[in-house]
Amino acid sequence: MSNPVQSSRQLAPSPPTATRRYAPPRPQPHTLDRPRLHDAIDASVRAHRITVVRAPSGFGKTSAVSGWAAGHPRRVAWLSLGTYDDEPSRLGSRVIRALQSLATADSRLSALAAVDPAEAGGGVVFDALHDILAGVDAPVFLVIDDAQRAGDALTGGLLGALIDAGPEQLRLVFVGTGSIDARLARWTLGTPDTVITDAQLAFDVTEIAAVLSDTDATTATDVDTPTPPLPGDVLAGTGGWPIAVQFARLSGRRRPGLAGAPDTGAQTTTALLRDYVRDNVMRDIPDDLRRLALDTAVCEELTVPLAEALTGRTDAAALLARATRGGLFLSASDTADTPTPADTTDATEVTAPSHPTTYRWHPLFAKLCRAISDEEDPARNARAHRAAARHLERDDPFGAIYHWQRADESEEVARVIVEHWVRIVIEADTAALDRICAALPTPFDNDPAILLIRACAADILGAPHAARTFLAQAVARAGATPDAAFAMTLPRAQLFLLDDRAALAAAADSVHAGLIADTQIDRHVHAALLFLLGWAGMRHRLTPARTIDQLRTAVTEADAVGDEILATRARRLLSFTLAWAGALRDAGRVLDRLGAAAEDDRPWLANGGGATTVAMGIIAYWAEDHETAARHFIRAVSGERAAPSFRGVAAVMLALTAARTHDDRLAARASIELDTLPRGERHGVSWGAFRDLADAALADSRGRTDDAVAIAERHTASNLPLVTMVFAELIRRAGDAERALEMLRGLGPYREVTYVRAATMLTAALVHAERGAERLAHELCEQALEIGDREGLDRLFVGAEPAVRQLLADHLQRGTAHEELAARAARPAATSGPISMLSDRERAVLDLLGTRKTAGEIAETLHVSVNTLKTHTRSIYRKLGVNSREEAVQSVR
Repeated sequence: MSNPVQSSRQLAPSPPTATRRYAPPRPQPHTLDRPRLHDAIDASVRAHRITVVRAPSGFGKTSAVSGWAAGHPRRVAWLSLGTYDDEPSRLGSRVIRALQSLATADSRLSALAAVDPAEAGGGVVFDALHDILAGVDAPVFLVIDDAQRAGDALTGGLLGALIDAGPEQLRLVFVGTGSIDARLARWTLGTPDTVITDAQLAFDVTEIAAVLSDTDATTATDVDTPTPPLPGDVLAGTGGWPIAVQFARLSGRRRPGLAGAPDTGAQTTTALLRDYVRDNVMRDIPDDLRRLALDTAVCEELTVPLAEALTGRTDAAALLARATRGGLFLSASDTADTPTPADTTDATEVTAPSHPTTYRWHPLFAKLCRAISDEEDPARNARAHRAAARHLERDDPFGAIYHWQRADESEEVARVIVEHWVRIVIEADTAALDRICAALPTPFDNDPAILLIRACAADILGAPHAARTFLAQAVARAGATPDAAFAMTLPRAQLFLLDDRAALAAAADSVHAGLIADTQIDRHVHAALLFLLGWAGMRHRLTPARTIDQLRTAVTEADAVGDEILATRARRLLSFTLAWAGALRDAGRVLDRLGAAAEDDRPWLANGGGATTVAMGIIAYWAEDHETAARHFIRAVSGERAAPSFRGVAAVMLALTAARTHDDRLAARASIELDTLPRGERHGVSWGAFRDLADAALADSRGRTDDAVAIAERHTASNLPLVTMVFAELIRRAGDAERALEMLRGLGPYREVTYVRAATMLTAALVHAERGAERLAHELCEQALEIGDREGLDRLFVGAEPAVRQLLADHLQRGTAHEELAARAARPAATSGPISMLSDRERAVLDLLGTRKTAGEIAETLHVSVNTLKTHTRSIYRKLGVNSREEAVQSVR
């Protein structure tokens, strides 16, 4: 998207190439309207779920389909495949992004926006897409352009599932060369009308006449056409091959002599066309447009800044506009409905549009231009590739790698990988990165830093044995005096590969120090490394405040550079980290900011998915919203989208919820999930301590309090705030408040976790009350209630043991700014006795009767009338057998 506050093109870098694949070329003035083809495509897509438009390059496939698409506004999703879109997961994520362009077209499609492209490999996403698309009342269309680039991935993964069993309302249109016909034969065999071939795409004599009469396009490129060619001659010479007809138009030659060219051998055809374009087309166009074509033909897609980098010209925007208007085999597409260069009447005054416009050379024309460059100046293409690589590296590392490869600069390929690999794996392109590393020539394939990156890729892709092998090879090849690249890469890789907390903390310190020292670091890389530090800190329970700060800064940096994928992932992990640290209000705000994107994503690595589901469950657990908490935790342990670590945390929290509610069925479900937890430490998590926590909580809920306390007394760890807090609570309830306070104070840096801090104050208040220091006890009570009220930590207060309830009842009588929470906490659980007869609404009224609020204030708090409040109050008095407000409150304490 454009940024209206940018004052110069240099301040607004072009977005990554991948973000510009989702719009068809916009119609150009010189484009021939071809209703007979549009009708053929329309007939096929209405009758069949799959349509194939297949022909050699130069037959106007993309132009024909984009012209048809223009007749179905807001119903066509478009995807142009690129160089690395030949693996199912990457292709699937592209398909999701393309379909998301329809999210605003129909309210029933708005749910597409919540589907995460990183989840393309999971069946859950297919089900979600199927349900959403099946719910519309008119067909929606997905066009896959340059489909041959997908290779075997075309019929695999998510796209293969949509081909094989997609909803009837989704119609797929595949555009490409001959290879796609064979891959889709299973679905097109026996229905020839689903395949539109070069025979139908070829121009007939009427269409050729229309093309040749397009004098506006000719004059726009300043071409002097001395003798208009005759349509019959052009048909005889070209066989109706559209690009050859356009060559004839531009050159003004009567007999282009290209008949049958598409059917000849590849080398012969390329040489024939190269010579024809060089001698008959390029000769007759202005020199500046000729240089534009030859200098930029190495790029599949162009933006104005990229064209400037390739040509060294500041007027590249005007040149691109002139070439587009004049029909020089250049199309334009954009993502905004604002004026474009084609709308400008004076081509010499064209400036860059205010939104990012993507230009694409016709693939065959670009190939011929590169061939001409090889003949005229063998170094030109290599220079252009190098210029493109340097320009793209910041925003599109894969694009930079592609161009460095084409320039035969393996050292630069390796450098870009080493500098940008963290960002690439975070954005779920690990498999493609690993393939590029594996394809590097010697000696770069055995470079220690590259081997470290391959170790991380293997670990992320679920091959731990290969990861250990690559790591050992990397260390061995680095030797005693590793180079700077290895020294920089090693601590970053260790954040992925290490489980030992001390070693990982040292690696995190090294990466952090590197960030501080490197004042020239790329901001995308900086944001990715901050995310990685935050993720490692969360996984290994490093200092909570530092972890939260790193993730917050990663969000800020990712937002600043426009990296939506990284920003979303950072917010998801931040929501969990905040919730786990008891910063529940902040966690809720982050989840609100995520909105629909808070839905869990397929992890970018083995320990990354499921964060938001567990975060929402934790918030509900502390708020005493047991039903919501249980629903989220069950979803996390049941769903394939949550990573093992988060499923484990969810299982433990489910057990705590079951213990809290005394729900036998929920407890049984939690026990089943707990059996799947590891016994020792894994992925930086002390699962043994968490299993003990769950076992103790469930034992206590079943009346085996002595067993629960015995488990709690064996606990010695000082880096598990939740475990220590719950165990201290069990010991306090058993009557040893001083021992409980000692445990809580032993948590070191975790003492600032909100639920630890509030529990410490509440327990200290109880200790001081027992010692007779009532004033200090009530000061501590107020501080604990302030934290609990602010963060929604009702769980710490409501349902506490009698000694704490009495402490809070006394505090309520002395006066507090947190009357409602204190009143609910002072009331015993409604498991037996008179209070069990009250309805939920009556219990809420009874809680407020114990405060200093007037009847009018209570009614306002509960959003009821005073008369309704009086009705509830009379019912409470009757059920409790009392006659006054004071008696009612005292009867349940």
